[in-house]
Amino acid sequence: MPRRKKMDEPMEQIKKIKTPPLVKGMKDVLPSDNKYWRILVDGLTQAATDFSFQWIDTPILERFDLYAHTIGRNSDFVRKDIITFVDKNEKVAIRADFTPAVMRSFIEHSLHNQSMPVKLWYGGSIMTQGEHYESKHRQMYQMGYQVYGVSSPAADAELVVMIYQTLVAMGLTPYVKVNSLGGLTGRVEYAKALTGYIKSRRSAICTECRSQATRDPFKFLACANQKCAKQIEDAPQIVDYLSEDEHSHLFRFLEALDEVKVEYEMDNSMVPDFGYFGGTVYSIYNRSEDGEKVLLAQGGRINHLSEMLSGPEMPACTMSLIVEKVISEIKNRKIEVPKAKSPHVYLAQLSEQAKRRAMQFVDELRREDFRVVANFSKDSLKSQLDTATKIGAKIVLILGQKEALDGTILMRDVESGIQEVVNIKKVIAEIRKILYKR
Repeated sequence: MPRRKKMDEPMEQIKKIKTPPLVKGMKDVLPSDNKYWRILVDGLTQAATDFSFQWIDTPILERFDLYAHTIGRNSDFVRKDIITFVDKNEKVAIRADFTPAVMRSFIEHSLHNQSMPVKLWYGGSIMTQGEHYESKHRQMYQMGYQVYGVSSPAADAELVVMIYQTLVAMGLTPYVKVNSLGGLTGRVEYAKALTGYIKSRRSAICTECRSQATRDPFKFLACANQKCAKQIEDAPQIVDYLSEDEHSHLFRFLEALDEVKVEYEMDNSMVPDFGYFGGTVYSIYNRSEDGEKVLLAQGGRINHLSEMLSGPEMPACTMSLIVEKVISEIKNRKIEVPKAKSPHVYLAQLSEQAKRRAMQFVDELRREDFRVVANFSKDSLKSQLDTATKIGAKIVLILGQKEALDGTILMRDVESGIQEVVNIKKVIAEIRKILYKR
């Protein structure tokens, strides 16, 4: 049996250090931001349920080659942004984008043997050390959807509608930009034409675009330099290099957006940085009153991604967003998001015995789909009733020691002020009566 310390023995001192600050580029999601996360994540989750998508998750670590090969080994994103380290002589990358990771999982676990279409959705942290996602943070939360086995533009339109309608519900004013990158053959021909155009205008184009003319001529189309902006207007158009099937897919996609009344515009300069995109591509922006445009979501056809990873030929499309970017836009526009639904019931308890019974009863109420709040750390009835009022509970149940012994409970209808003692076995039916009246 351990020896008890004498009262006069000195207390062991707690060793203290200064609180280590947050690592640069990381972030905490605080309770004050919960309302924004809740409405966005819940909206995207509900859309996944409504459109019959299945959840998938991938590890936070992937082999570096997965990103290098699918995004582009010479791309700025792969060379500068992906966080890597060597583990047992193998180069490993921290997850920087879900799309290649989900496709890797799709192939590795033979999901292509399932009946098509396979519709997947995901959400989780990604990390980069650059500014590709236009965020000051290195860690972000990405959510998105992927559809496999469908070549029809209806699948692309479905992805756009899911995210577009969620953003509208949050009070944003989104619109869609559309382009087509064509197939592999057409894109090579277009890249040659664009490179030739850039070289022919060398004196009128910025230094960076001139230097990247051969390695990545598509960067020129997105250049923000005023010098280049004037030249972009006369640049070759990728639509002139599309095959008949690619033309058809693009315009049927636009017709589908017209059908569901989604606002869009064509943008020949929109070329995603990631090499796994091909064919029709689309992005969702928010338009503010001052005309500023903020990119919120991005997606498109990834028909060749499976084959790039030695998987089967597989038509597919994807679309994703960065949660923090959407929340930042909502805050910047000072948009009021809907408040969380107030609880149906607040359960107050007045003794240890009542608390034990209340813990069991809370579970029973929640199984009946009631929104219930209880605070087992508070003993004061007044304090508990104040909390019930503050959170807008519609019904207050009070369980004391006497009620716990009698098998009864005190029920108060907050709106009418009517209060009565009810047999605890009948209280669920009584709650439904009160809520149903409203």
